[in-house]
Amino acid sequence: MALDTDVVWPDYLEKMDYELKLVAVVGKRGCDINVEETDQYSRIRSSTTSTRATRSSARWRRTSVRQGKNFANGLGPYLTTADALDVSEVEMTARVNSDSWSEGIPGTMHHTFTNIVAHVSTSEIIYPGEVIGSGIVDRGCGLELGELLSDGDTVELKIEGIRTLRHRIVRSA
Repeated sequence: MALDTDVVWPDYLEKMDYELKLVAVVGKRGCDINVEETDQYSRIRSSTTSTRATRSSARWRRTSVRQGKNFANGLGPYLTTADALDVSEVEMTARVNSDSWSEGIPGTMHHTFTNIVAHVSTSEIIYPGEVIGSGIVDRGCGLELGELLSDGDTVELKIEGIRTLRHRIVRSA
């Protein structure tokens, strides 16, 4: 399998990490959505749930939280419907340079997509096509393991039943 893309390490960042997480794609405009209605808006259980989302999360010292958390790459092109996979039990794995760093299932996350969508829409409009990320799976980033990415590392993020998304981390393009 060929590398999907290189992720260029921003000059303003001292440290780089990955986050093993899922995303939901918003399918319907809404605001102040109650928990019982979230399926109609996020399509989490009925239509477009991304079960392949990756993020090269920035860990920083000299930058703001906004810059660090907004630096994201690798939102995978691999989408599936929720009925194709059990998104609460699907196995997720992160490998760095072919070594397994993280493994987990979404059921270990602190917040469900149902609660996330309801929270995000509180006094805010969500629009079709917007992507809402979950929290990372337990031990789903290098920081939690005491390991961070280095120049030249290859990161592979896999969700069972979906193709693996791979990135090489590079200091310059």
